[in-house]
Amino acid sequence: AAAVEAALRASALRFLFDAADPPVVACSALKSPARATRAVDLARRVADAHATKRVPTGRLNSWLDDLKRGPGGERFGGIRYASQVATDPPRFLAFGKLAPDARQ
Repeated sequence: AAAVEAALRASALRFLFDAADPPVVACSALKSPARATRAVDLARRVADAHATKRVPTGRLNSWLDDLKRGPGGERFGGIRYASQVATDPPRFLAFGKLAPDARQ
């Protein structure tokens, strides 16, 4: 489970840990169905506990800046910044510029 968590924290999904710091449970529904059932129950409790939490705008935009930066340092995307506008379900609003070919 520790290796799975480390890989997730290093991946593009790391923003999930920045936002909520969820527990990571590695299990197999085939080999240990009882543990898988407990993992699903834990996931529901975590989801309920975080349903009304907001991602701070600064943290969201820091993640967005990382996402827009390519592996060679190049910049991608026309999104300038984003903000969370609602919870349960979470909704985000992104602000940016139109692509030149979209302005007709």
